This record gives sequence, C-alpha cells and structure tokens, in this order.
Amino acid sequence: MEANLTLVEAALVVRCSKAHLLNVVHGRVANVPPLPHVKIGRRILIRRESLERWLVALEACHESKV
Repeated sequence: MEANLTLVEAALVVRCSKAHLLNVVHGRVANVPPLPHVKIGRRILIRRESLERWLVALEACHESKV
C-alpha cells in the first residue's frame, strides 16, 4: 500500500467526505485535532502512518471524555 494518501484516499479510509476531511486538516472541526499533512503546491498528502496515529489519538481523546 502507498505510504502517502491523497485527500480522497484518506477520506475513503476514515469513511467521510473529502470536504469534511479538508475541514479536519485545517482545524475547522470542533473537538477534533487537525490532521497532520504535507502540502505540495495545492496538493495535500497524508502519510498513512500519521493518519493511523491520529485515529488512535482521536479515539483515546473521545474515550476519556465518556
């Protein structure tokens, strides 16, 4: 599998829309930390490893609030 994901590919992994994931990347979603990414020109790439760590951290954050 690819080490870097496009915004569309990452959205498929987390099962949300590309537009919503873009809002997450830019920190526009309340109570959700921004998703680490690399921007090359207008293209946004997300490392698969970073996405997986972000998901684990997000899950831990939400579990601690319950």
